[in-house]
Amino acid sequence: MNRSINLEAINILVAGTNKTNVSVAKEAYQGMGYQVIPATGYSLALFLAQKNFPDLIICDSDLTDGDGLNFLTELKADPELCEIPVIFLVEKGQSCVDESIAIESGAVSVFYHPIEADWLKECTVPIITHRANTKEKRPEQTPE
Repeated sequence: MNRSINLEAINILVAGTNKTNVSVAKEAYQGMGYQVIPATGYSLALFLAQKNFPDLIICDSDLTDGDGLNFLTELKADPELCEIPVIFLVEKGQSCVDESIAIESGAVSVFYHPIEADWLKECTVPIITHRANTKEKRPEQTPE
């Protein structure tokens, strides 16, 4: 019996300096088997996106060594990472991220704080499920 079941873990990368975003994501996906991966810095977030090939990226506008829009631009320029859905989760009125610019740059949506974990889960699980079901498996790579 040969079934095609995706046994890979669901990874959610939370990029940015806002610790509330990580807490809300962990609460939203608690008990679902999703791995929430925090990254406060631009360079670390990019590295973790390349390493973990996440099913969703939740991005703050502020990163310790860059900003969310530049991070999004770099993701969308990478042929392997460009299909990963990105959501901006920011403070309303406190952020330099303009919703239309974020969407034009490739974000799926912009969500504003305060946000509840149940609402985040309800809005993102369909995106995550679609991504997990449609993404191509990455070829195994060995260090050279």
